[in-house]
This record gives sequence, C-alpha cells and structure tokens, in this order.
Amino acid sequence: MTRGLWASPVYREAMKLGTLVGREVRRWRFHDRDVIGRQFERAAHSVAANVAEAYGRLSAADKRRFIGYAIGSAREAETWLAKAVELNLIAADAEKGIRNLIVSLIRRLTAYHGSLTRDIRRR
Repeated sequence: MTRGLWASPVYREAMKLGTLVGREVRRWRFHDRDVIGRQFERAAHSVAANVAEAYGRLSAADKRRFIGYAIGSAREAETWLAKAVELNLIAADAEKGIRNLIVSLIRRLTAYHGSLTRDIRRR
C-alpha cells in the first residue's frame, strides 16, 4: 500500500468505516444481511476505494470527481445506517460510533472537495 495514502487521516477513517460496518453486518440474519447489509457494506467500503482512486489521479479535476463519489458513498452509508436503526438491526453504541465516523468523513471530504474546486477555478 502506498505510504502517502496510509498517512492520510481521511483514508484511515474511511478504511475503519468499512471494517466497522462489515463487522456489524456479519452479525445480522441472512435476509437482513442480504437485503440491507450488502448495500450498506458496499457503500462503506466504497468511501475508502474512492479516496484511494482520487489519491492516484494527477489532475485536481479528476481528484475532485472521485472525492465527490466518496462523499456520495458516505451519504449512502448514512442512509443504510438509518435504515438499520429503524429496523433495530444495530446496537445503539455501534450506531453512534459508525454515525460519528460518517459525519466526520463527510465533513472532511466536503472540505477537501471545496479546496480542489478552488484550485481548479484559480487555474
């Protein structure tokens, strides 16, 4: 793995999100795991994948596009978390930890997206 990417707090948080969600989803009954869990876990893992994809891009416009995808995946994970809570699939303590991580990621990714947008406009 690229050292620079692993040094990024956003990437480490995104990796942690996928791990936490995966651990929770594995505890669910088959139907819940199959219908909700797969999409929740895919969205959570997609955040880190898109951050990594952005890291590998050379232009600010390409980086910005993939950070936008990461934000979208984080929002999707947030939606699936809400659905898991609504259906009583996730414990309150686990929900709080995952929610805090998602909120932090969205905040950081949105700030980075904005800085990339400003960089693009300056050119």
